[in-house]
Amino acid sequence: MRYVYFKGISNTLIVLSTSAVATVLPCASAQAQETVATAAESTLGDILVTAQRRSERSQDVPMAITALSGSQLQAAGVVDTSQLATVAAGVSIHSTGQALQPHVRGVGTAAFGPGVENPVALYIDNVYIASQIQGLFDLADVAQVAVLKGPQGTLFGRNATGGVIQITTREPEGTLSGQVWTEIDKFATARGNLYVTGPLSENVKANISLSGATQGKGWGRNIATGEERDKLGHDLSARAKLTIDLGAATTIKLAADYRDKGSSMGGNYSLVPGTTLNFAPPPATSGNPWDVDAPFISRSTSHGGGASGEIVHDLGFASLRSITAYRDSTFHIALDSSFSRVPQIDINYTQYGKTLTEELQLSSLPSQKLKWVIGLYYFNDRSRVRDSNVSVYGTVAQFATDFAAFDHFAARTNGTQTTDSYAAFGQTTIPLFGETTNLTLGGRYSHEKRKRTGYQQDSLDHGPFVPVDANGVPVADIAAATLTDRQSANKFTFRVSLDHKVSSDVMLYGSFNRGFKSGGFNLFRIDVPSYRPESIDSWEAGVKSELFDRHLRLNISGFYSTYRDIQVQKFLGPSAVIVNGAKARFYGLDIEGEAVLTDTLRLTGGAEWLNARFTSYPDADLLQPIADGTSFGPVSGSAAGRAVPYAPNFTANLGLHWTKHIDAGRIEASVTDAYTSTVYADPSNYLKTKPYHSLGAVLNWTSSNERLTLGIWGRNLLDKAVPSLQFYVFPLGFGEDYANPPRTFGLTGTFRFGAS
Repeated sequence: MRYVYFKGISNTLIVLSTSAVATVLPCASAQAQETVATAAESTLGDILVTAQRRSERSQDVPMAITALSGSQLQAAGVVDTSQLATVAAGVSIHSTGQALQPHVRGVGTAAFGPGVENPVALYIDNVYIASQIQGLFDLADVAQVAVLKGPQGTLFGRNATGGVIQITTREPEGTLSGQVWTEIDKFATARGNLYVTGPLSENVKANISLSGATQGKGWGRNIATGEERDKLGHDLSARAKLTIDLGAATTIKLAADYRDKGSSMGGNYSLVPGTTLNFAPPPATSGNPWDVDAPFISRSTSHGGGASGEIVHDLGFASLRSITAYRDSTFHIALDSSFSRVPQIDINYTQYGKTLTEELQLSSLPSQKLKWVIGLYYFNDRSRVRDSNVSVYGTVAQFATDFAAFDHFAARTNGTQTTDSYAAFGQTTIPLFGETTNLTLGGRYSHEKRKRTGYQQDSLDHGPFVPVDANGVPVADIAAATLTDRQSANKFTFRVSLDHKVSSDVMLYGSFNRGFKSGGFNLFRIDVPSYRPESIDSWEAGVKSELFDRHLRLNISGFYSTYRDIQVQKFLGPSAVIVNGAKARFYGLDIEGEAVLTDTLRLTGGAEWLNARFTSYPDADLLQPIADGTSFGPVSGSAAGRAVPYAPNFTANLGLHWTKHIDAGRIEASVTDAYTSTVYADPSNYLKTKPYHSLGAVLNWTSSNERLTLGIWGRNLLDKAVPSLQFYVFPLGFGEDYANPPRTFGLTGTFRFGAS
């Protein structure tokens, strides 16, 4: 659905589009709203974005952008950030435990843990979210989402080698209004949201959003114990905003949020079909991919949130903006990696994160022809893991440690990583040859210091046996190890672009961008060295067009990127660590479009073809057969020429949206399909997910006074089980986890109240 008119909520019109971000456009009167809405029914409307830290038409921004509104996401059946890939080509979303792991144009990471940041930077209301644990959340109060594709090394320079996901929540309104939304599905998953906005005084406006969810039935069960798995216990969140108008020159915006979640979703590993376990009997199977055969069901809990303050002051010649934010998170998980009911490996740990950021921006005013922004950015983070226990049992423990006989080996780790990062940045857009051509120049200098302190204690529980080494000498507990380590980095990243308006509806552009992601430490393994920063250089050229009297929007871009010192995940026994793996090159083609077919029918879609290959990776873990010909083990070798993990060659999405006005209101129907080609999960390209479609449909009825909406929907209608993670644990075998829900149907209802 390209547009939705919230007549009963506020004096706004929200124009929705799959090819550009939907922005709330204030109108002077109700009559003005009606005029814009009527025009929007038969042609494509203008969409405003802030991809260059200023408000401008998406079609005027020289970069590839996929953008969606909160209402459009709901119309497509997308209720949380894990589902964004179903409506954005070139984007893939993976999750481990409660960690969000997006990939854009093949760039991302499958690693997670304390202090691990993603190459696709996540911003919520202009605040950088460092913790992956805080990236998975519902979109109930979201006004718009924009995905900026390719490295964003200047204005969003912190760890943005893959791109940026911008999420903007709703702004407070000057009239009392709101809505109540609820949803129920076949697994008895009940979700609800209450949103209220209005004035507190003449110059103060506020809003609050309260959300809650719980699940009555799991997606699968543990065959060994009968327990349900992939079941949401609770998910409670609150978000509030306050805007204060101090006159014509100054505004203040305060925001706060908190979330508490507990579930058995993620971390429930099963054996990859077609493989065997090296030291245990094969697990029982049921035919349901979401069932496992395990000693226990993995469970995780998290809680945390943050607060931010934004001050904007008009200096007369420029605008000064300050954004200050603090965030705090705690995450605990107990998971089993045995791949069968015989205990082999389990992991239990708690991680903490505290982040403080400050950003100052001085930018040109909208009326000025020369557009520019300069700024300073500070980032401080303290990430900690406490009592990380990795326990290995029986034959696996003996094999992994080369001791002759004992029952149990455990490694307990505590570690802290502190980060201080400073950056100065600037960008300007210079008009050339009148208003038809623009040259954009930008740069960012980053300085970063990291420090790690760690402690590790390994112990042997030998039961009735006395563990001995290869010479038969009894072995005592391994002595504790401590470590203090430091790392620093300095990097200059920049952007150059040139765009030219062939006509008012067609723009050509070309650009070069350099991105940089900082290095870090492996807190789970203090014996593993730090990993270095990674960097990417990307060339892009494209065309943005609106054709046939604004009935067709078609944007095409081609890109070529070279990627160096890639931070890749590697498993050392049961522990996942990050190492610098390789050099690679990525090139491809992005296409996004929207067409008004009739006054009632619209077509949206996008596609990305991507070729991502290692050009150098001499010491990669390659999975090859060992003695019995059925089990596999890693050997060190070159992965040059092989596909980069989690970088599918082709992704596409297509949506058909139909609207019919009747006497009783409005009927809206949407059918969306997202296709993903083969996805490899390791450098040897042995572990892979076969091509799949994600098909969904939504049917809504809205009353004539816009107060009530009732809907029915279906997600994953083809019932595809898609692994979110596949990996090899030496010396046990191959595991995978299904984090996407099975075929699901549900009902929704929305009641809007307040000013009309």
